[in-house]
Amino acid sequence: MSCNIISLSIVIFCLVLVYQGGIDNTALYWTFPFPLVLFAMLGYLYGSITNGIVFVSLLLMLNNQELLIAHYSDIEVIRFLSSFFVVNILSFINEYFREHSHSAMTDINITKEQQANTDILTNLPNRRFIDAVFIPASKANVPNRFPMVLIMGDVDYFKSFNDNYGHQTGDLILEKLARTMEQSIRDEDIVSRVGGEEFLIFFSNTDYDTGMKIAEKMRSAVSGMRLKHETKELKITMSFGVAIAHSYNEIDSKLKEADEKLYQAKNAGRNCVC
Repeated sequence: MSCNIISLSIVIFCLVLVYQGGIDNTALYWTFPFPLVLFAMLGYLYGSITNGIVFVSLLLMLNNQELLIAHYSDIEVIRFLSSFFVVNILSFINEYFREHSHSAMTDINITKEQQANTDILTNLPNRRFIDAVFIPASKANVPNRFPMVLIMGDVDYFKSFNDNYGHQTGDLILEKLARTMEQSIRDEDIVSRVGGEEFLIFFSNTDYDTGMKIAEKMRSAVSGMRLKHETKELKITMSFGVAIAHSYNEIDSKLKEADEKLYQAKNAGRNCVC
C-alpha cells in the first residue's frame, strides 16, 4: 500500500512539475529519472502501465500548452518526448530482465535447499532437514506437533549385506526400506535417513500407544521385505527404539532416549520395537 502511495505521489509530482515548468523552465529534464524509479518500485508489469499513463498524460499536456503555466518550444517537446520514450523502453528492459533473473535465482536456491535437505540415495529428508527445518518448525507449531513420538530405526546386520553382497546391494536395500517405511506411516508423519543405515521417524500429535502400533506395523512391513540377489533371497529386518516428547524442550532428551531404546532392541535380539 505504501509503495502505491509513493508511486502515485511520484506521478503527480512529475505532472505538476511539467505543468509549472520548474526553475528556469527546466522541468522536462528533471523527469527522466522517474520511469526508472517507478519500474523499480512497481515491477515491469505495473511499472509499464503507470509509465504509459504518465507518458500519455505528458503527451497531451505538451500538445495543449495553453493549459500549462510553463511554455516549451516545439523542438524541445519533440526531443523530450522522444528521449522520455527511450528512457521508458530501457527502464522496462532493465526491470524485466532483473525480475526474471531474480525469479530464476529464487528457483535455483529452492532447488539447492531441497537437494541439501534430501538424502540422494533414498530421496528421504536428511539430518539437516530435521535439525534446520522440522525441529525449529515444531517450536512454532506446538499444537499440531505434540505429543510427538520419536523413533530411531536401524537396519539389522547391515554391514554383513555390504560385506557379503556388495555396496550396490546395500544401496538397493536402503532404497527399498525407504519406500516400505513411507508406505507404513501416515501422511503427516516424517521418516528421514540420518546415517548410513539409521532412520529417524516422527509421529506428530500422537500418543505413545498409537506410535508403538505404527512402529510395529512398520517393523512388520520391513520384516516382510525380500530382496533377490542372484540365486538368494535376502531377508531384511530393523530394530526400533521409541520415545515420546510432550513439548519442544523435551525433543533432545527424547531423541537420546529413543537411541538408547534402539540399542536395547538390538540387545533383545533385533527385529523388534523397544
